[in-house]
Amino acid sequence: MKKESFTLVEVLISATILTIIATALLTVLIVADMSWRSDMGLLELQQQTRQSLYAMVREMREIDGSINLPTSDDIRFSIIDDITNTTPPYPTYSLRYFLDSTNDRVIRETPVGTNCEVGWNSNNCKVLANDITGLRFQCLGGCANPKGVQVDINATKNVRGRTFTFNLTEQITIR
Repeated sequence: MKKESFTLVEVLISATILTIIATALLTVLIVADMSWRSDMGLLELQQQTRQSLYAMVREMREIDGSINLPTSDDIRFSIIDDITNTTPPYPTYSLRYFLDSTNDRVIRETPVGTNCEVGWNSNNCKVLANDITGLRFQCLGGCANPKGVQVDINATKNVRGRTFTFNLTEQITIR
């Protein structure tokens, strides 16, 4: 009576083939994971940058009066607080957007003078975006009686050894 079984050579060949297939699958999964994490990092950077720019744009469209630009990455202005009040003088509140270059983030400060750089007050200071490496404001038509504002925002993020950069520019017409 002859028993049918695998020889040692057949078992070793099968084990080698399975090892090669498993290594190939693992390599594909690792590359897919790296690609997914990189894409998610870039997507997060783009979303955060766009959201911060659009938040600034919404408020800058309502500028009431002049703009103060102490530096190109720091803007201060006032907007009307109560739109139901129809008689001048209209109540306003002051806003400031600036780049915190130490921590690479955009800060919204209200009222101006809260001094978010020195003492953080969560009621008056808000982080709009992180990973922001550049922010530039420019008055269009002069800062005393502006027709608009141009905002340039640059964001950079490192994800798994890859550096992503995202830049946005917006020209805002003041109403």
